[in-house]
Amino acid sequence: MELTYKCLECGYIYNCHGQCKDPPDKCPDCGASKENFVEVEED
Repeated sequence: MELTYKCLECGYIYNCHGQCKDPPDKCPDCGASKENFVEVEED
């Protein structure tokens, strides 16, 4: 199962590709903290 997170500040999609269980510490696009990410389901 692959986890995918979306930044609520800018909409950046972070896909873990099976390598992580948490979102990044900050958004690589806008710099928002990890608390601004929500887990989303990808089909």
